[in-house]
Amino acid sequence: MIKLVATDLDGTFLNETRGLMTGAEELLDELEQKQIAFVAASGRSLRSIERVFGDEVVNKIGIVAENGSVVAYKGTVINVCQLDIHMASEIATLLLDMKVNPLVNTVHNSFSSATSIEFNKNISYYCSNLTHVDSFSQVPDEVVKIAINVPSGETLPVYNTLMEKWGDQTAIAISGDYWLDVMPKATNKSVGLEILLDKLGINSEEIVTFGDYDNDIELLKLGKYSYAMIHANDRVKKHAKAVCEQTEIFNKIRALI
Repeated sequence: MIKLVATDLDGTFLNETRGLMTGAEELLDELEQKQIAFVAASGRSLRSIERVFGDEVVNKIGIVAENGSVVAYKGTVINVCQLDIHMASEIATLLLDMKVNPLVNTVHNSFSSATSIEFNKNISYYCSNLTHVDSFSQVPDEVVKIAINVPSGETLPVYNTLMEKWGDQTAIAISGDYWLDVMPKATNKSVGLEILLDKLGINSEEIVTFGDYDNDIELLKLGKYSYAMIHANDRVKKHAKAVCEQTEIFNKIRALI
């Protein structure tokens, strides 16, 4: 029997309207009754994840936010990894020159220099207390991640440029069709989850993980049982033990508990 379930959110545990799938609350209740831990592991900000589940559930679960930079358990932040503020500002400024949209995140706030009302409205759901800045030098010295929106969807050239300049100093991941993330070195969802596993006295042989994008690869590799979503690309699928539809997630979990 497994002791912990860890899942990505967007494209995995959430429906097409970015809410919990029907029956999720009942499943979470079952896990709680059987003393099986649940961890939401996402590239989203901590506050965005908390909004999805609500305060009552948040006070019962683990959260790996910002692709591993922020880890919380039962409503309390227990670990934070930070980027050097000067490097973060330099990266964000270069990204503006590349005509993409950087979003600089701290644990509780997100900073954007974008002036597009539509863009800011669209991203506000994924971040915390969105604040406009004229310069990223105005961001506090608490940066946990830079999220990068690429309007054209051409994420690979941006990824390659970042890897060439900062790949030895940061962790960089393609996190969606139009998104990349830059985190502190050696940070990913698996690293964040391992902090929770250590806290709870659970090993990787006792967990199941779910994900659908490149930033889930380490998460999928960690679990004894792991499922990539059927819509995931081959890079992701090859690191999972199996593949399933989103609609099958609950049944896969119940079969292991």
